[in-house]
Order: sequence, then C-alpha cells, then structure tokens
Amino acid sequence: MNRKPKATLTVSTCYPFRYVGPAPQRYVLVANLINERS
Repeated sequence: MNRKPKATLTVSTCYPFRYVGPAPQRYVLVANLINERS
C-alpha cells in the first residue's frame, strides 16, 4: 500500500462475502477522513 497525504482507512476482504475458501475476488473499501474533532 502507498502512503497517503491525508488520514485514510483501507479495508480489504474476500468477495463474494459469503464465499467459503479462497475467494476469487477481493473487495476493497477506501475511506478518507473528512473532518477531525478539535
């Protein structure tokens, strides 16, 4: 994975979600922090 200039959460999991065993695909979710509490 590459470093990002902003706070980023990346989640990677098997797809299809109900697949049992080595899944044929991956599902990748990337979220960016849009506001930080002060």
